[in-house]
Amino acid sequence: MALPNVKLDEALVAELRLVPASRLGQEPSRPRLPTGIRAVDGGLGGGWPAAALSELAGHRSAGRTSILYASLAAAIARGQAVALVDALGAFDPRSAEAAGIPLARLLWIRASARTLLPAADLLVAAGGFGLVAIDCGERPPRVPTAAWVRLQQIAEKQGTAVVLAAPWRMAGAVARAAIVLRDARPRFLTAGRPLLLGLEARVGISRGMAANGNWGAGPAARADADADATSAAGGPARAEPEADVVRFWSRPA
Repeated sequence: MALPNVKLDEALVAELRLVPASRLGQEPSRPRLPTGIRAVDGGLGGGWPAAALSELAGHRSAGRTSILYASLAAAIARGQAVALVDALGAFDPRSAEAAGIPLARLLWIRASARTLLPAADLLVAAGGFGLVAIDCGERPPRVPTAAWVRLQQIAEKQGTAVVLAAPWRMAGAVARAAIVLRDARPRFLTAGRPLLLGLEARVGISRGMAANGNWGAGPAARADADADATSAAGGPARAEPEADVVRFWSRPA
């Protein structure tokens, strides 16, 4: 039986923001916010996408906090207003200063697992921020997909880049970009007394699902970053799609 030919009112289409099926796999071009780590920025196509929700996932000492702090420092250096919503009060001012963050120009909000997302929603909705980072800690709360969709919509409306940091990916397909850190290994100077030089981690960079279901990824490279000094052990990470990787050193403070 043939389906009826329904013509939608143009005003209704505009209000609902309907997208043709042919465009579902296409990611619009967005301005990028560099992290300050060249290899990571290259894999992300220039940095975190503006007006979008992105994810930064990784376990203890994998470099998650290093990249988060570097992103905040780079945004401040560009003259942008930035904020950090901290779930467990794990923010370390000394490590942040060492990463180049002027504390006087960082809005730090200490939240609980229950108030984390409401605080982030209100902050992003207020407008005026170039970058808002959300540190979910090592035991992030369960969040329904609808909450991530709402946050993505608010970020898009206000033109704010929102970076969600957690031990594993939480927003899934709602995120416009994602970095997944894994397989962190210590590296030692073997000449003389053993000396810890840093931590090497594999960094899978994804720009989101393409129309064919594949994950885009960046080239292989090396970059330097400061240590992830504030992460603690967490729960099991979710399996992630295979992707090309970049490698970087994370030097303990």
